[in-house]
Amino acid sequence: VDFGNYYPKVLSVNSVSNIDHITIGESFSEVSAKYSPPMSIVYPKGGETLTLGNSYAYKWASSVYTGNVKIDLLKNGVLSSTMISSTPNDGSWTWNSNPKSTNVGTGYKIRVTHLTTGLQAISESSFNIKSPSILSILGW
Repeated sequence: VDFGNYYPKVLSVNSVSNIDHITIGESFSEVSAKYSPPMSIVYPKGGETLTLGNSYAYKWASSVYTGNVKIDLLKNGVLSSTMISSTPNDGSWTWNSNPKSTNVGTGYKIRVTHLTTGLQAISESSFNIKSPSILSILGW
């Protein structure tokens, strides 16, 4: 399609991850497009409460990259621990939570970092980590 001397004009951008409408030239044709970041956290996104002693599949979406990633646990935006320093970038890693090495609390997020490119994804909002109940410790 030849648009001559017309140039795209961005009408609105709701956020970094959502581009709404673009008007091209004077024809006022609108094209809607959604931007997908190269990496994003699927679980835990935030709002969850994880119980120590249980296993959880941390999940992320990665559209392009192969290779390996590192998974960190952040508390209030500060590194709490590196959960695994290198695992395949296949979109899932299982955390077998250990009450002896992780503190209970609020304000946790996970960060997945691609080891080659440095691209990162962080949980959208924080999640909680709680102690197991005495019944689950006793195996009931």
